[in-house]
Amino acid sequence: MINLTSGAALLACMLALVTGPAQAQTPLRVLAGPTISNVATDEFETSSKVGFFAAVGTSFALSENASISPFLGYVQKGAEFDDDSQDTYSYI
Repeated sequence: MINLTSGAALLACMLALVTGPAQAQTPLRVLAGPTISNVATDEFETSSKVGFFAAVGTSFALSENASISPFLGYVQKGAEFDDDSQDTYSYI
């Protein structure tokens, strides 16, 4: 996974939407929603952090019963600490 800043990852997702397949036979699919992540450790207390995920992809039929579905996704993860600081990581 590649750790990116939120702006760079958002730009990559937007470009993926713009440069989607031009053929009508391969429909573009978009997935999006919230993420809730946390860090579990005995050393310090953390609470859950709400983030965002988005994915763009399509599906290619190999046969009547099988297909391949490649997707490019973006997800935010992290945690909030007792001292009101936050760690947020963005992945593609």
